Amino acid sequence: MSTSGLMPRVDELLGVMCRDAVYCTGAQVFVWTPSDGQFEACFGTDHRGAPMRVDHLHSTFCVSKPILPLTLAALVDRGLVNFDCSVGDLVGWVPRSIASVSIRELLTHNAGMLRPSAVEWRLASRADQSRLLLKSTAQRGVAAHSDISAWVFAEQIVEAAVQAPVAEHVRSTLLHPLGLSSAIVYPGHPGAEVEVDRIGVSMAGLPVQRIPMLSELLPAELYRARPAHGALTTASAVGRILRYVYESAQLSLSDRKAGSPAIADLLAMRRGHRYDQGIGRECDFAGGFMCDMSHHLMSSRFSPESFGYSSGYANAFGVLDLNLEVVMSVMLNGAMLDPESLALTRRTVTTAILKDVL
Repeated sequence: MSTSGLMPRVDELLGVMCRDAVYCTGAQVFVWTPSDGQFEACFGTDHRGAPMRVDHLHSTFCVSKPILPLTLAALVDRGLVNFDCSVGDLVGWVPRSIASVSIRELLTHNAGMLRPSAVEWRLASRADQSRLLLKSTAQRGVAAHSDISAWVFAEQIVEAAVQAPVAEHVRSTLLHPLGLSSAIVYPGHPGAEVEVDRIGVSMAGLPVQRIPMLSELLPAELYRARPAHGALTTASAVGRILRYVYESAQLSLSDRKAGSPAIADLLAMRRGHRYDQGIGRECDFAGGFMCDMSHHLMSSRFSPESFGYSSGYANAFGVLDLNLEVVMSVMLNGAMLDPESLALTRRTVTTAILKDVL
């Protein structure tokens, strides 16, 4: 199913990518604008060769990056925590250098916490993972994207505040009200053990090879490899989360009491453009979101008031732009392991969407 000519550039680009197995054999696209409403499309085939569907669940990293900050924002709106609370005030077992780090510094990746080795983390037992975290250090004010340490501590803050497992709390307070309980599936939730895509990997321009890798793990395994990240989901589900952020932020701008003040605060707490030691480029982060997305290997047409996320292998990414008034989310059932392919795919796909929509 293509966009039936409604988005000709997207039809051509993703049609060719999926047909020729350039990084993927299947894709999902979600786009929403206030004027034109919601649009969904899918391309190519899934891992079994069946036509891709808009409700096909992809196993992907990083889907919780836009979700966990919203959970914290809801706690702030309820007065249970505030963004300047320190980790040590809420979680008692943290290393001394991290105890004074605030939630704000965690979410903006401004605490100087570098990530543990992903391989070392995945192979460690639960107890050993705790010991790895206890070795974590922080240099406050140092820009360093940490996709394990910072998010695990953020999870611990949520659990300490609500006295419940974070995945269950997210499901009951955010996903269920938005109608996404079956579209974003965490470990232990119904549907968590469904078959997942055997992801395609393209290396050095070679044809896509269907080989096992982290991105095709079941949620329980994926969650172990990247806590706070892994889940089964769709482009539409993540797009609806980003639309919720967009609408909450816009409502708060017009009437702060009517929207979620804390979500507006998330987007306002900019770290500033600095060289990030964790991901090796100059970029900016807001509260839990990448921001000014043209500096995160996305289209140069995005405004400075754009926010989003992407998975480490570029098979999933999404953006909301407050100035351009657009929300988009993309899922590919393939992965880019080299930086050039990763950047090319993100920029090309997001630029095609913007040219078709705006």
